Amino acid sequence: MNLFGKTLVVLIFIFSLLLFAMSGAVYMTHTNWRAKAEAEAKKVDAATAKLEDSAEGPGFRSRYKQLEEEIEIEEGLRDQVVDALASEVNQRKEEYEGYRATAKEQEDKLAHHSIEMLRFTIFMLKARIQADELVVKVQNERNSRIRAMHEYINNMNKIEDLNQQILTLQKRERSLTLDQKTPQN
Repeated sequence: MNLFGKTLVVLIFIFSLLLFAMSGAVYMTHTNWRAKAEAEAKKVDAATAKLEDSAEGPGFRSRYKQLEEEIEIEEGLRDQVVDALASEVNQRKEEYEGYRATAKEQEDKLAHHSIEMLRFTIFMLKARIQADELVVKVQNERNSRIRAMHEYINNMNKIEDLNQQILTLQKRERSLTLDQKTPQN
């Protein structure tokens, strides 16, 4: 029993140390909790002081109201700018439509003038073609006359050559007939 009694004493001692450590932890938790709660209360008081106006300056709530007023003023100015820009856009659209109508009118005039110029050019080309055809016809007639003249001259030359040949033959015939007549006598 001696060993058993000593073991129980050691176990009691260990449990008493555990109990002492747990009671110390409970005490520290209670004191830490209280200090933390008091610190949080001070933080809440400081935050409330920041929210409300104080001797140090305006609080967040008054600053929030001031910012809301500034936002409303800015939104009013923004609306004025948007209205001004919208009227400017409408004015620019009207100017654009005016320019577009003018451009369309000028484009139509240009198209009309282009068509007239094309018609005139076609007329001039037709006249040029007719003139060229007439020139070709006149040149062909001249060429045919020149050919006819060449043929006439060639025929005349042939006739002349034939006349020359006839004359030569006649001279030869005379000379032969004279030659034949002279030896017999």
